[in-house]
Amino acid sequence: MGFSAGGELVSLVADNPEPKGRPVVDAVDRQSARPDFQVLVFPGPRGIPATAVKDAPPAFLVAGSKDPCCAEPTVALYEQLRTAGVSAELHMYADSGHAFNLDESDRISILHWPDRLHDWLSDGGWLSPRPAVPPAK
Repeated sequence: MGFSAGGELVSLVADNPEPKGRPVVDAVDRQSARPDFQVLVFPGPRGIPATAVKDAPPAFLVAGSKDPCCAEPTVALYEQLRTAGVSAELHMYADSGHAFNLDESDRISILHWPDRLHDWLSDGGWLSPRPAVPPAK
């Protein structure tokens, strides 16, 4: 999960190829760095458009419709993911700018956007315990 520039970083990790030539020192290095899901909250434009969306994890994207920095790249990334068949959910909040959740807004939609995220995480099964995986030998 990332907000603004942090959202850019999430997109760079989740929606673009892993770096080549990483040294393999132990079993952890053999694991993919790509997350199981991604949450981008008013993500900045770096990394968008993405270059490896067909293998991207499911995405929850949220931004303000009047955000001069991040509204357009958020919609563009959503459309890339959707077109590639990646499960993605987009929430654009009307008449809201960048960092809309940090102001003193009394708008119900702004106050409850985390509830939409909770719903999405629940629907995806990420809030339910998963069976323990035995360590690799």
